[in-house]
Parts: sequence; structure tokens; C-alpha cells
Amino acid sequence: MNDEKESQHPNREQQQEDSPEPKVLLLKLIGRSSLFLGFLFIAVAALAYKLATSSQPQADSFPIFLLKLAAIIFAELGAVLLSIRYLHLTYEAYLREAYQREFTSIMRTVIEEEIHSTKNLRVFIEEAKKIFVDLGKGEQESYLTFQRIGIKTIYKRLDTSEVGERLESANRIEVMKTWFPDHQDIEGGLKKALERSGTEVKLLLCHPDSPALQLRSPSAGFDKEYGSRMVKRTLTDLLGGAQGTFKIALHKEWPGCPVIWYGEDKLQHVLLGFYFIGKSSPFWPWIEISAGSELDGILRRQFDALWDRASERISNKEELAKWLNVRGWLEAKNPAD
Repeated sequence: MNDEKESQHPNREQQQEDSPEPKVLLLKLIGRSSLFLGFLFIAVAALAYKLATSSQPQADSFPIFLLKLAAIIFAELGAVLLSIRYLHLTYEAYLREAYQREFTSIMRTVIEEEIHSTKNLRVFIEEAKKIFVDLGKGEQESYLTFQRIGIKTIYKRLDTSEVGERLESANRIEVMKTWFPDHQDIEGGLKKALERSGTEVKLLLCHPDSPALQLRSPSAGFDKEYGSRMVKRTLTDLLGGAQGTFKIALHKEWPGCPVIWYGEDKLQHVLLGFYFIGKSSPFWPWIEISAGSELDGILRRQFDALWDRASERISNKEELAKWLNVRGWLEAKNPAD
């Protein structure tokens, strides 16, 4: 029977141990209600003061005195309660920080003691490796997605001197842009490449009369006719010391994005840029694409489609000189930027 009685209340002692002391409950109650009571007392003080000052009885009236006294008392009580609440919050923040430091110290001590054992250290390392593998699956999948589509590297902006050096050593160059070259470093690299007789260059640019140039030039920070002048300058410069072969196609559409293909014996490297507002494309991020990748295929099809739709195609110096002369643009050589 005694066992049955004891079994009816097996957790009585535990419940007594778990139940907080009245003092703790009082502190919690004060902590939670002090903010509300503080504002309430201040509101009551404001109301009492308003009543005392808005009525028009004689100044030495006893009720007026009581209202003013009540306003002072409630205002002081409200201020005290709000101060207590602020101190309570500060104390809680201190306790949380102290607990966190203590917990971190204890965990560090326990881990250091456990990993002294070779067996425990091995288990710890294996579990940590599993955690890092799980955490890295998402990033790895994102990387593989970029890799599959063809993205190799992303540059914050185009290093014009490096691109100029790459073009200088290239034997094959193909470009799809509004105007090109758009920096003196790149222009120098292209000229040096064309000084070699074995170099092949294809330029797909906007026609000097294209409305796209008049839209793009101001958005890149130049005057309205800047892009047209740059295309004319490129065409007239090709009549100079170019020993390599070149082909030019001029269109009046929007290229979509600037792309540069280059390589020693084939188009092994691909650079993809952006037409953002405020600066020309070399000063914005560029992406290096794997040649032959899915993304490279998309860009090649865009290039081929625009080349086929071009309003003008020029294949050599003779055709270029005749084309420029008919339009009176030979005098536009090296115009002011």
C-alpha cells in the first residue's frame, strides 16, 4: 500500500524542486510589469496635473493641492519603475553574456580533454568532415552549375593592359561590340596583332549611323556622337599598317552584350562583358567563358545571326578604302575623342 501511495505521487519532490521560489516569481513579475506600471503611473501623473491646472478654483484650494501632490507622487513612482526596468534589462544582458562566456569555456575544456584520446580525436575529425561536406553541398552544386554552363572566372572590371597583351599575342580575334577598341591599351594590342601577316580579325560593330550608338554613347558617359566617331576611327585606322587580314560587319541593331574571342591558332578564350549605365564596358565586370561551352555556343549564335543581318560587310583594305571614300569619311581618321 505504501508503494502504491508513493507511486501515485512519484514526481512530487521533483515538482517542488522545479517550482520557482516566491521571491523569484516576484522579481519576474516586477521585471515584466514595471515597464507597463511605469508608463501607467506617468500617465496618471499627467492626468492629475492637467486636472489641477485646467480647473479654475482658488489657488489654495485643498483638492487642487491633492491633485498636484498626486501628480508628483505618481510621476516619481513611474520614473522609479522605468529605471528599475532599465536596470533589469541591463542585468539580464550581463547575465546572458556571462553565461555564454562560461558555456564556451566549459565546452572548450571538455573538447580539449576529449580529443586527447586518439580514438576520440579520430571520431571528432570524421564528424566535423561530415558537417563540412553537408554545408558545402549547396556551394559545390552552385559552382558545378556555373562550370557546366561555361563560366570560368568573374572579373570586377576588365584589366585593359592585360587584355591588350593577350590580343597582341593572338593570331585570331573576333569581337562583337557597339564600338571597338574602347581603350588605348586594347587599341595598342589590336594594332600590334594586325602588324603580323598571319593574324585574322573579325569585327562586328554598330554602323556609324546606327541609332544604337546615339543611345549607348550618353549612357556610357560620352557625348551623343562619340560611338559613331570611334567606329569611323577604327575603320580608318585599319587602312594603316595592318598586315593581317580582317573582315568587318556593320549593323544597326543592338549586340546584346560585348564579347571578345581570341587565341593563338583558334578562338580559345572568350570574354563576356556588360553594357551598364555610367561607364563604358571595360570598367564594369567581365566574365571569362570556356570556349566550346553552352554559354559560348549561345554567344556564337548571336554573333553569326548579327553578322548575317549586317547592312555592310567589308573583307579587305581595298573594299574598306572605297567604302569610306564614298561616304567622305577618310578625313575622319583619328578624330578627337
